[in-house]
Amino acid sequence: MGRLGKLQKSKKHKKIKAIDPFYVGKRGKDREVKPVNSKPVNFEEQEMPRKVVELMEFKLLPVNRKKKKKRAGIQEPMMEKGMTKPLPAVPKFKQRKGESEHAFFNRMDRETQEVIAKAQFEDKYKVDLNAIEKGEVKVKKKKKKISERKRERQKERKVKQKIQKTNKVEKKATGFEKLEDNVKFGEVAMEPPTLTAKPKQASDIAKPGRKSLLLKEVIRDNQSHNINKSVFGPKSREVGQTVKRKHLSFAQQRLVDGEREKAIETYRLMKAKRQKVS
Repeated sequence: MGRLGKLQKSKKHKKIKAIDPFYVGKRGKDREVKPVNSKPVNFEEQEMPRKVVELMEFKLLPVNRKKKKKRAGIQEPMMEKGMTKPLPAVPKFKQRKGESEHAFFNRMDRETQEVIAKAQFEDKYKVDLNAIEKGEVKVKKKKKKISERKRERQKERKVKQKIQKTNKVEKKATGFEKLEDNVKFGEVAMEPPTLTAKPKQASDIAKPGRKSLLLKEVIRDNQSHNINKSVFGPKSREVGQTVKRKHLSFAQQRLVDGEREKAIETYRLMKAKRQKVS
């Protein structure tokens, strides 16, 4: 026999309602029609919303606060005088369900041997294994032994580094680090300061044209007495100083103009040659 499926419902299968068979009229009158968007019964009074009523009732209810039971804290072992660490916890043995006496005794022996071995290891190497398990141990790296030759090299290197630092500081130093110029408010400088002291890095070799030679003094005296009075007017002129055209004589002006024209012509010739080459 095959498996019967669920019967399919048709339009004839309808729910049967319990009604009064002797009632004559429309059946809709029996149902209670709930008022929706209807006018208020009394305009002076306003009904409270359902949620507000529930909230007020909830406030009036007594507060039943359940007292939480405090958990018993973990009791740490007592530390006596002279002890650096607490004593290890003594294991409590209890026979498990389905465990034979032989297996129970073996387990007791194994756990006690582990505790003894742990204590011996801690005493031998002076290590707290409980702290290692918690991750409260800082590992110190073993220092490598350095040979005497290497130590000497390190000392020499440090001395060289100190000398290099001092040399760098001396090069950067200008000599004015300690000097401070306190400028008052409204103070004005009418001219730059005059340097009387010779700078440290100045060279002793005099620049060309600045040496006071005897020949220069003789030429200077002759020119100041003779040439300047006759040719260049009342004003005195030093060696190497230029003179304006109006102070020159007619003959000197012609010579200067000729030299000027020659210089211009030579410059033009040089320029033409360069253009041809390019």
